[in-house]
Amino acid sequence: MSPFPNRHLPLQASQSEAQSQGGQAVSHIVDAHVAYCTAIADLSRDKTELLERIKQLEDRIHRASIAFFRDGSDGHVASQMLQILEEERGKQ
Repeated sequence: MSPFPNRHLPLQASQSEAQSQGGQAVSHIVDAHVAYCTAIADLSRDKTELLERIKQLEDRIHRASIAFFRDGSDGHVASQMLQILEEERGKQ
């Protein structure tokens, strides 16, 4: 009979530890992937919002320029242009 009857136990424990560490590594990879996907979704949403904001600003500039060139550069037109451009400040 062997003086170490449970000699296989340390091997089983180290295999269990390795599996546990492997599981933790996979868990970290999954967590990193989820964080990456969330960041990409956030950036995509931000991009969409910024593109919409650009369109709004371009529209205001276009309307102001049409008012200026249609009616001339008198004080009344300048006041209308300022009013159009001030719309954005009112939102902030």
